[in-house]
Amino acid sequence: MGRGSITVFLSLTTVLIMSFVTAMLEGARISCLQAEAALVSRLCTQSVFANYHRGLWEDYHLLFLDGDGKGAGFSGSGGEAEFSQSGLEGMALEEARRNLAKQEGAGAKGWNLMGLSCQDVCADAYLLATDGDGRAFLREVCRQMTLEIPYDVLEELKSQKEQSGEIMEKEANKDSQWEQALKALEKADEIQSQASGEAQTGEGAGAGNGMQGAGGQGTQGEEPQENPVEYVKQLKASSTLALVLPRGTAISAKMLPKNGALRDRSLNQGTMAISDSGGIQDLMLWYYIQQYFSCFTGPGEKGPKDRSLDYEIEYLIGGKKSDGENLEKVAKELLALREVMNFATLMGDTAKKQTALGIATALVGFTGIAPLVVAVQMGILLAWAYLESVLDVRRLLKGGRISLLKSTAEWSSDIGYCREAIEGQMEADGDEKGMSYLQYLTLLLFFHSASKLSMRCMTLLEQNEQVRMDHMVAAAKLEFTYGASPLFWNLNFIRSGGWDGFTFSGQDAFSYAGG
Repeated sequence: MGRGSITVFLSLTTVLIMSFVTAMLEGARISCLQAEAALVSRLCTQSVFANYHRGLWEDYHLLFLDGDGKGAGFSGSGGEAEFSQSGLEGMALEEARRNLAKQEGAGAKGWNLMGLSCQDVCADAYLLATDGDGRAFLREVCRQMTLEIPYDVLEELKSQKEQSGEIMEKEANKDSQWEQALKALEKADEIQSQASGEAQTGEGAGAGNGMQGAGGQGTQGEEPQENPVEYVKQLKASSTLALVLPRGTAISAKMLPKNGALRDRSLNQGTMAISDSGGIQDLMLWYYIQQYFSCFTGPGEKGPKDRSLDYEIEYLIGGKKSDGENLEKVAKELLALREVMNFATLMGDTAKKQTALGIATALVGFTGIAPLVVAVQMGILLAWAYLESVLDVRRLLKGGRISLLKSTAEWSSDIGYCREAIEGQMEADGDEKGMSYLQYLTLLLFFHSASKLSMRCMTLLEQNEQVRMDHMVAAAKLEFTYGASPLFWNLNFIRSGGWDGFTFSGQDAFSYAGG
């Protein structure tokens, strides 16, 4: 058998070819490592955000990630705990290493050509639920409401929002007219006092002149005319709940803990910018509140069974610590709202305006000053509207319905028997086509900004779910750093120095609300 031989040229050629092949293989591997880094980054980011807070989802259908990675455990006392992005980064790093370890395990049966490892994770930017004065929370509410809110309800809310603006204008005008009526009565009293003084210094002062003063004091032998304005002025200075609640009604004694509201403490801030969409978002928030929060007449259709306050929507409107205080404030606002609408009904009723004019003439007609009579007439109409409003609110708190703008046929009170109606626990006649107590609360919500309502909603969520909403992550942008050792390049015969390792980065962003 002859001996084989290889030339120096062929040897060099073989080395070059092998070096070229290993370099190409390493280049292809690097491309695969880069693709794997991007894929693992996306997978791990979504896996991290899949660990949303279970309680917030089950009770409120809101998706937020507990950035501490510790789950619920906030006492609601406004503690000193600070949010740390390292908790979010730690969750992502652990998820990345777990996914890559599974690949290593799967490759143990053969030869794993990747060998990628995650070295670090950095949260470049993140958004917390409380950021933007609650706009991050509001975005998540809108995400859920786009799945729930019917179109016709949205249109109805738009219409009610427009009505609320008109009501605010009318309320300002009503308050001005009420003040004018009180000043007119004071002026009439002054005139009466002056006239009485002059009569006493003149001859026949004791004979009497048959005048009836603004306070409703008639002449001898006549039954005094009660002044509705003075009576309503006294009612407004008394407890509102005592006026509108049936005697013996039990009021919830629940209270928020001291410093339990979000605005009572300094909140953690995210690093991601958030825009203010407004408009449609506000309408969705109001509908969300109707569905998930409780009020005096009962809980919403959804939401948790155990609540820190029984009158949650009243808290959103009133912002007080206790159920009792919030119900008192809401009752006053309801009375003011109904007074505006009832006054509008009276102004369209000629007969009732004539009745008010007759009482005003009896009270201050002796002055002979027509503007005083007109001012008092307006005051009497406002007093009448307030009395009717008391009866309306009584009906609403019992679960009945009242039309926003009543017709004359729906009117219940008589200005001549106002004291009997109030002290006799009378209530207005209902209208099945009217608005419920909950719908009236929605009108009151329109007078508050979406930002304020969002922060108060989150205060209740904190207490009900025992979490810190300024630790709840709504969105984040994560950057992953990966490393890998050379594989085919180490087989390269002509490598000079070589590489100790490769470094790759992968980025991914996620938002529960999308966008």
